[in-house]
Amino acid sequence: MTGELLHACESAIDSDIAAAESLLTQASELQPAYSLLTPLKTRIYQVRHLEKVDGFLVKAARLRKAGDLPAALREIEQALCEDPENDRLLQVQSEVEKQIQNLEEDAKCRQQLERDRLRQAKLSRQRILDRQKREAAVAQARSEEEEKERARVNQAEPDRERFKAQIIEVDSPAQGTEQISGAGTGTQIFDGNRPRPVGSSLSAHSGLTQVSVLRKRLDPLPAGRAPSTARVAAPKWQYLTGISLAVILLISIEVWLRNNATSKVVNHPTFRVQITTTPTSATVRIRNTDWTCITPKCIVSLGVGDYEAVAELPGYETTTQPFSVGSSGANSFSISLPQKPTRLEVHGLKSAVEIVIDGRPQGQASPDGNFSKELAAGSHEIEWVGNDNTSGITFRRIPAGETVTVSSKDFNPVGSRDPSEIAWQQIQGANSIPDFEGYLTLYPKSAHKAELESSLDKLYWQNAEASSQVEDVETYLRRFPKGSNRLQAEIKREQLYWQIAKSHKSAADLQKYLRLFRDGPHFAEASAILEEIDWQRARDANTIAAFNDYLTKYRAGQHAAEATQEIDELDFRAIENSENITALEDYLTMHKSGPYHDRIDSRLDDMTWSTTNKQDSLSLHAYLQRFPNGRHVAEANKDIGALSSQEEVQAIKAAIERYRDAYESESPADIRAAWPGISKEQLKKMTELFNTFSAIKMRITCRDTDLQIAGQQAVEVCHQSARFTQRGTVMPEQPSDVKIVLKKLSDGIWVIESVVNK
Repeated sequence: MTGELLHACESAIDSDIAAAESLLTQASELQPAYSLLTPLKTRIYQVRHLEKVDGFLVKAARLRKAGDLPAALREIEQALCEDPENDRLLQVQSEVEKQIQNLEEDAKCRQQLERDRLRQAKLSRQRILDRQKREAAVAQARSEEEEKERARVNQAEPDRERFKAQIIEVDSPAQGTEQISGAGTGTQIFDGNRPRPVGSSLSAHSGLTQVSVLRKRLDPLPAGRAPSTARVAAPKWQYLTGISLAVILLISIEVWLRNNATSKVVNHPTFRVQITTTPTSATVRIRNTDWTCITPKCIVSLGVGDYEAVAELPGYETTTQPFSVGSSGANSFSISLPQKPTRLEVHGLKSAVEIVIDGRPQGQASPDGNFSKELAAGSHEIEWVGNDNTSGITFRRIPAGETVTVSSKDFNPVGSRDPSEIAWQQIQGANSIPDFEGYLTLYPKSAHKAELESSLDKLYWQNAEASSQVEDVETYLRRFPKGSNRLQAEIKREQLYWQIAKSHKSAADLQKYLRLFRDGPHFAEASAILEEIDWQRARDANTIAAFNDYLTKYRAGQHAAEATQEIDELDFRAIENSENITALEDYLTMHKSGPYHDRIDSRLDDMTWSTTNKQDSLSLHAYLQRFPNGRHVAEANKDIGALSSQEEVQAIKAAIERYRDAYESESPADIRAAWPGISKEQLKKMTELFNTFSAIKMRITCRDTDLQIAGQQAVEVCHQSARFTQRGTVMPEQPSDVKIVLKKLSDGIWVIESVVNK
């Protein structure tokens, strides 16, 4: 019996693994130590293992088809945990990983293309805005030129009206006549044979003869002849000539006024030019222009063209340097000024006396008592020593590039006096920083050092207090870190740095102020201005990196919410029309909420649903798991319900077919596998039937409309007919209608529960 069960088990392994397991169990119960049990158990384990691996592969294939590559890769990895050396699994894993890598590279390429598109669009918008600004500026300039021209024309209008009135006054006969000696209106003055009208006033600009001159030329009337009161008409040619001259003059004045007005409103573009010199503090002037400035803050505005800059500084050679101004690029250049020789000349000494400068012999005076030497700029102690042990000493400061002349009368006899005292007497009333500093350089241990330091403190502070340059204040603080005016200097230094930062509104100047004056009175205001500059810079750049830089500096800044919103919008615009599910999921991961979160979530919902296999319950369940409240939940549940019904019907039919096959195989074991709940009495009768007949053929025809499924139980009404062969004779078919009751096991397999004839 055990051998038959094992033989049946071996036959069923490839076709029905469940029946094979059932037969193996029965055989194990009958004879647990049978030697053939272990090989069959191994084969069944291998088949089950392959089925499990195939299940993972099938799920992975469905997920790959649905576009969910990460989930497919997870399925393959789970299968590899069961069988790490499986070549099929390793190959599929490599294919999925390569596919994921390709998709990621494609996504990066699309994102880069989208960023390039956005950047080009921004540049195009910027070019349009720049062109509009230029056009507006040109229109504004043109409008201003026209307004100025109208103002000049209106201003000249009274002059033209007066001129016209004077011309008309000269040329008009009615206004040009004058009564002479009480005569009637229209009296004419005759000069020779040609009558001339006498006007009450004539224009000096008309070039015609004045009334006063005409009166002097009047000849006395003949004796006894009364003046005539009749109006004698002036010749026509005289009027035409005057009118012609007036018209020509009016046209000339009009042309001059227009040219003069227009020529003054022509504006040429200018460009900033920065000039530096070595050393600084040089005066720079631009030839043939009105520009003059002092370095280092030397910036001029010039039109395009060639120029010459002349730099001058006491103690240095005047230097001329040509330069050109272009319409594009940086316009800046530097001028290096060569230093003039610094020289000491001594006159009126005795012949051949020794000259000692700063304690070092420098040579002898010439036979005529002169001495010349180039020295470094600064203060020097100058002494002459004669052969007769006489000597003289003096103290001089020699500015850079200058020549200082000393005569014999400027020397003081040395004798027993300290040279430092002699020098002190010379500079005591100078009240000069270079003189005091030079004295301390020569005599650092002088008894007057404290007095000099106090005087220098005062002089340095006077310069710093009167200056508007922060460098002068810092010079005082460096020279006198514990000076008597240190507090006032610190206050002024902070004020000057704040003025620079506030007027320039430069990020570098504001950062410098904030770095130097963390407790300054304008720290909060400077921080606010700097934040606005950084925010405007981020808005101008309009990139995610720029807004992230702003948020890194100002996590709780005034525009933090707006920056976050801009980043959200830029991220959204980059994937707004993306077909990449992974990119959409990444966006939702980075943006848990926001104005665009729901739109991307809805798009991802629709795209996932469009790739879901509506004929695969696993794919539908995967959609529901990802979008439990999605837009297509109702459709998914409906499709799952329909698929579930179809699957249950197929499973029930398969259970009935297993029962039919077991009946035809005439195997009680197969009958028990298809009908686990069969009673011993029923199985006994069926076994007797199998022993009596052979070549049993059974047909079972079921109508799906009669199938009823209620939870874990189903009822099917079928038409059954069986044909038996007994001792070579085929018996007539035995048809009948049966009611087949089935139940669903915990593992989802349907089996026969009962078969009853109707």
